[in-house]
Amino acid sequence: DRDKYPKVNLCMDVVGIQNSAMYCHLRWELIIRHMDNTKPLPDIPIYELDRSKDDLTREFDKQNNRPKLFWAGFSLGEQSRLKRLYEEDAADFNFTYGPEREEIVKPWLKWKPDLTQEQVNKKQSFIKVALIQVLTGLP
Repeated sequence: DRDKYPKVNLCMDVVGIQNSAMYCHLRWELIIRHMDNTKPLPDIPIYELDRSKDDLTREFDKQNNRPKLFWAGFSLGEQSRLKRLYEEDAADFNFTYGPEREEIVKPWLKWKPDLTQEQVNKKQSFIKVALIQVLTGLP
C-alpha cells in the first residue's frame, strides 16, 4: 500500500517460491493486516490458537458465532485445496495498483469442512497441521 506507507522499506525472508513476487506481496499483506490493531486477527490457520488471547479478536469471534477451532475441522487435503484456490486468486491480482478487495471476515460461511471424509481427533489433526505449518512455514 504505497499511499499509506510511501517511505517504508522492509527486508524479509519469504518461505516458498522466493522468485515469485506474489509470495512477497502476500507476506507483506499479512504483516500489514497483523499489525492493524483496529481489526481482529486474520482468520487463518496459523492464528487459530491465538484468537482467544487477543481481546478484540475474542470479542469479534463471540459476536459472530465463530466456530471454536474452525480450521482444525479441515483435513490437510482440504487445507491444501483452499491454499491452492487462494494462491490462484492472488496470482491474478495486481498488489501494487489493484483495487482494494473486501476481506473475508467470516470464512466459516464461505467454506465448510467436508464431514464425509474420515476425520481424526480434532486436537490431533490441529497439532499435526500446526507442526507442518511451523516446520514448513506454510499458512
